[in-house]
Amino acid sequence: MTSYVTPSLTVEAPRVADFRDAVRRASGADFEVTWRRVCSDAGVPPGAATMSLDQLAALADAVTNSAGVLGVMGRSLAVRLTTHRTLAALKGPRS
Repeated sequence: MTSYVTPSLTVEAPRVADFRDAVRRASGADFEVTWRRVCSDAGVPPGAATMSLDQLAALADAVTNSAGVLGVMGRSLAVRLTTHRTLAALKGPRS
């Protein structure tokens, strides 16, 4: 099977700020407690401004495993991260 990738097609990986915003929107007044919980579950520092893609994937898993709207938002961020990684891999050297 031949696959084709449009060179200009990119999807940026979600940032820590995107995760924080999602948690804030879904948890409201419980933001700080919820943010610390998902960071603890993911094994990442809650005060980090940036994270590696692997850390973001762990954070996506932790948010996805949350109940309700937060879990749905986590799945959305996980899809965005997976799409970013897949497209980046496909843009590798071509013969």
